[in-house]
Amino acid sequence: MSLSLTLLFLIFIAVLVIIQNKNTSQVTLIANENEFKLNFDITNNDQSEFLKVLEKLGLPQSVAKGVEFELDATSSAKLTFATPVKANLNILPGKIAFKGKVNTSFLQDQEAKSIKIPTSTNLAVFSGNLIAFIKSRLILSQEFSAWLSKNLASDQGQYLVVFGPNSDFTLIFKNPNIDFLALKDINDPQSDESAYKEELTDNIKLYLFKLPQSLNGEDLTCVFFQEGDLIYFTSSYEAAQELINTLKSQTPSLDFPPKDTPLASLIILFKNNDQNTGDVFTNFILSGSNNYSRSINQVRELDFILRSSEFSGLINLK
Repeated sequence: MSLSLTLLFLIFIAVLVIIQNKNTSQVTLIANENEFKLNFDITNNDQSEFLKVLEKLGLPQSVAKGVEFELDATSSAKLTFATPVKANLNILPGKIAFKGKVNTSFLQDQEAKSIKIPTSTNLAVFSGNLIAFIKSRLILSQEFSAWLSKNLASDQGQYLVVFGPNSDFTLIFKNPNIDFLALKDINDPQSDESAYKEELTDNIKLYLFKLPQSLNGEDLTCVFFQEGDLIYFTSSYEAAQELINTLKSQTPSLDFPPKDTPLASLIILFKNNDQNTGDVFTNFILSGSNNYSRSINQVRELDFILRSSEFSGLINLK
């Protein structure tokens, strides 16, 4: 999911640079083996503004001729299956609405129930399997990685939420057969003692598991807990506390998606509150690449939904 998510951000960032004209411009994604290219079909009336905004966003003017990139073999196979991807743009004052089609859907439609998330959320994603993205952002022992693969699988979709000043995350999913007790058998490689412990807070049992280290070298203890039929895998103790306060209505919350959505392959919400979208957020989402930080900061909010082979979205600009 990490590369797929990054790809979506790049597509949306590229779309941002087309502004202020009622004539129709288009973006097309095409594939050639493991290589992909975004082509822009910009109307003559849009050309000068297009180049001005490229400069404003710190993007080279060569972007106007297209953007090429490569993916790993697995991601390439999935995305190639969906290409070509075409989007028509409807430019409104301060907003860009877009809709289009993929050649063939590479994700399965599922029901997305509306859930509570913190108001400090910058990114919320609903899709079929988001485990790979999370695992790519953590340093894991083989035993814990295997446990995650076995116990985080869900056939009812998963939610990824990134929130707070430290860009903490939570992965939310259903699995009535999750085996928390198996974590007791996984030792901390540094102390050779169990990395697992339990704690009770606000009548909710927390399952804490110490990781060898995070990607920035700091100690990291992730937390699992269950509320109703949903399981939460959070990146820190503090993140778990914030989520519990949100779920208990002790702090304000957002609904994601805004209402129950019967069938959806992918739903994305990006909110820029000018507080939590700095380098930490960019490093987490784009895996250490800050090339697009400036472009991301030009977006106030982004909504995107993919159903089968059709997608639509709305971008609110600053």
